Amino acid sequence: MGLEKSKLERVQASWLKFDLTIKQIVLGGQVNRILEIGAGRNPYLDNQFVENNKLDYTVFDIDTAELALSRKQTKSYAIDLSSEDCKLNQFIDSYDCIFTHMVLEHVKNPSVFHKNCLKILKEDGQVVHFFATKYSVHTILNQLLPERLTDWLVFKFQTRKKDTHDKYKAYYKWCFGPTKSNIARLEGAGYKILDYKGFLGHTYLNKFKTLYAIEQRWNKLLLLINSPLMCSNAFFVAKKKDSKTN
Repeated sequence: MGLEKSKLERVQASWLKFDLTIKQIVLGGQVNRILEIGAGRNPYLDNQFVENNKLDYTVFDIDTAELALSRKQTKSYAIDLSSEDCKLNQFIDSYDCIFTHMVLEHVKNPSVFHKNCLKILKEDGQVVHFFATKYSVHTILNQLLPERLTDWLVFKFQTRKKDTHDKYKAYYKWCFGPTKSNIARLEGAGYKILDYKGFLGHTYLNKFKTLYAIEQRWNKLLLLINSPLMCSNAFFVAKKKDSKTN
């Protein structure tokens, strides 16, 4: 396929590219039923976009308390797709588009999670998974340091607030940039990968002038190395492996 050899991009582009990809899928095809997994209180699509495109927008999350705090106009279900006991009979082959937004890194059992995603995806539907990857500086620290310390670092150096965007346990299983081995792993799970983008660098230190200067130099080095193993974020677009991809 050769996707792992593609030029990687700056991490600042990742959020915009993901947003454009979701909206192009919605606007470019016969998409009506769309599912976001793991949205909690913050579903990604805004009400106006959903209304303008007459979308049937559903959210799954494992936390009923988080779902109850949402102010968006969505149907919501407390469902854990990573559980072997997940009951999905009413959702089989239901959705034209399924997406996640910084969720995969928190999934403890990715093989079950992806199997269940494919069960509820329509035959010609598309999946988009956007996630943090395993071997960037900040994710390595997140794995090595005590969780209490990483919690403090996140809220010290980022603009996110705990009461609106909390931090959750991350495992980073199957969370890599567009490497040949990860493409093979995902296709072995039943996906047909259509696109796989990786993004390098990070911008966590922009509140601190000296640290930010060091961070920018590190980001330039990452772009020169251009290794998918060193991505900070990535996302892939896929269909069911046996569905038509033309």
